[in-house]
Amino acid sequence: MIRYIFFKELQAALLNKRLTISCLVLTVLMAVGGFVFEKRYIGLQREYEESVMQNYRNLEIAPNKQDYLESTQRMFKQYGQSIPQEMLNDFLKLHLNELVFTEQEIGKEPSKLSFIASGNGALPNGVKMDYFGTGIPENFGSFNKYFRPFIALDWANIILYFLSFVCLCFAYDAFSGERQNGTLKLMLSASVPRWKILAGKLSALWCILSAPVILGAVILLLMIQLSSDIMLSGGDYVKISVFLLFSFLFVGINILLFFGVSILTPRTSVSSVVCLLVWIVLVFILPDTAWLIAGKLSPVPGIDEQNRKEEALLKDADDKTVRWSSVWRSQWQKHSEDVYRWKNKCDRMENIREEIRDEYRNGLFRQTDMAIALTKISPFSVFRRVGDRVADNNYYGYRNFQSQVEAYRETFRSYINDKDAADPESLHLIWKGPFNNESRDYMSNTVIDPADIPVFTYRSPDALSIMRAALTDIAILLLWLFGLFGLVFYAFTRYDVR
Repeated sequence: MIRYIFFKELQAALLNKRLTISCLVLTVLMAVGGFVFEKRYIGLQREYEESVMQNYRNLEIAPNKQDYLESTQRMFKQYGQSIPQEMLNDFLKLHLNELVFTEQEIGKEPSKLSFIASGNGALPNGVKMDYFGTGIPENFGSFNKYFRPFIALDWANIILYFLSFVCLCFAYDAFSGERQNGTLKLMLSASVPRWKILAGKLSALWCILSAPVILGAVILLLMIQLSSDIMLSGGDYVKISVFLLFSFLFVGINILLFFGVSILTPRTSVSSVVCLLVWIVLVFILPDTAWLIAGKLSPVPGIDEQNRKEEALLKDADDKTVRWSSVWRSQWQKHSEDVYRWKNKCDRMENIREEIRDEYRNGLFRQTDMAIALTKISPFSVFRRVGDRVADNNYYGYRNFQSQVEAYRETFRSYINDKDAADPESLHLIWKGPFNNESRDYMSNTVIDPADIPVFTYRSPDALSIMRAALTDIAILLLWLFGLFGLVFYAFTRYDVR
């Protein structure tokens, strides 16, 4: 009997022109989203590669030396000469005490899975880093903020907004509509068990509304396979499969949600209004409210307030008796007490700056974590976050990036310290003061090979790591699915079809 009801509902759906057109539109949207993604990804990848090459050049020759080299070249050119090769080679040598003060601009590589959940161009995607610390999250790269789409055509947005609304349009009258026209009463008069009616309706609509997702995914993946600019690995296909599985669960949750409203409302007109209100609350109102609550419960001071706090702490910690002038006058005495006192003072100052930056960054992360936790009361928000995890974009992508930057900085510091420790002529005193490169004479001046410098390489999390991190999201979606099924089944067994 379930099979009969399934094919009956399937036939009715296929003959419904509105549903057929809606499914075709969804398929086209996913394919168009893939085309847009390919063009946008190529541009972002080109910008990223240019920034990486610029960062490599900064490591090979410090930016301040680049400026000096350009001015020297202009001076020689005025006299119709060029810089002697021997002088140029000596100038281009990279010394360890120059590398220490080189600031790197490290950006996150664009995700190859941005067609699942595209990155928000206004969110940070990089950070500035040197031997002494990392800055606050920043946005690197050029993007036209006036030409940003309101809703990106990625899979997560298409399914979250368009497909869920299609579920609403074709599930709101599944029971109230058949009750009005008498077909539901006719089926029950034939002694058909109610659970079979529910299972047949659910499975038919579930399959129909999942079809455009699968078809659109196949078309998009074929487009990517034919592209020479994007190469997906086996792990990427596993991640895509994980997202499609979540999408399948999400479609079922939407259908059951609107089935429940249809059962609990007497007429289709009432059902449509209630379904629309429920959809608006779960998609827009609850997530926005959660962000407002998180902002109140875990406020983050603004940049100006942080700067004022930093200035106050620096003023309190400043030892006025220790001055660089005394160090400069006794510079020929490398082991003088003034040098060590000045270094300790500069270290205290830099630690305060680093603590303020860490406090601000951790405050942002803490507030966002709270907001995301509060938004998970809605399955729509859970699905949105799953897309971000799988695509390694937006907040989760930046958190992964930030943790890898911190690990890289420790590797970079260890490289500097080991090189400096190996030089017996070095005093091994490294600090960052108000005067640029003032500690250069107190550390190693050895020439290093740029090829030996550790460079930052970003690695996206694998599918297993994503599943582990998303265990709570999986549990919430399954709880919604089975909870709604139980409630809908209970309501339908007591449903008065008269």
